[in-house]
Amino acid sequence: MSREKIINNYYNNYCEDNRFTKDNHHSLEYVISKAYFDKYIK
Repeated sequence: MSREKIINNYYNNYCEDNRFTKDNHHSLEYVISKAYFDKYIK
């Protein structure tokens, strides 16, 4: 299998909805991202 197919397969099967809640590091990423979105999008 080509490298591109492996990468596409990984990301097509990755559950993005659970990314921010799977551990504390990702929860911190969510909080920081949300703060920046709130600050610059409003």
